[in-house]
Amino acid sequence: MTALVELHDLIRNHLLADPEIMAIAANVYDRVPEESPFMAPDGSTRTAYIRVAGKDLRDADADCIDAVSATVQVDIWSDAYGSIEGSTLTDLVRRRLRRARLVGETVAVSGLRVELVRVFTERNGATTHGVVQVTAHIEEPD
Repeated sequence: MTALVELHDLIRNHLLADPEIMAIAANVYDRVPEESPFMAPDGSTRTAYIRVAGKDLRDADADCIDAVSATVQVDIWSDAYGSIEGSTLTDLVRRRLRRARLVGETVAVSGLRVELVRVFTERNGATTHGVVQVTAHIEEPD
């Protein structure tokens, strides 16, 4: 597993394990299903979901340490009336990822920082879209 894929999985699993987030969001997806993205695994219907999406990677080697700086984007969508639910869920994601201690099987993740938070209304005028971008320093094995 690559450093970027492992960070993606660590973030996704960290959010899935949070009961406050999962009380609002139907799921945390890698790929959003075309049908029923608001359907939770228990069969209940929610008005929000999360997707761990865009990723990028930059070399950050230093003094014989193989390392990268990885940025991952987390998208939050809410179809609840108004922007309160989407804004609340976006802020919960921000707070849970800020300085989170994520332990990987093959990589050492340090310095997880929230770089950007945005909340806006999609073009349809009804869907609230939140974006949280996090960057981590990752030491890779030889």
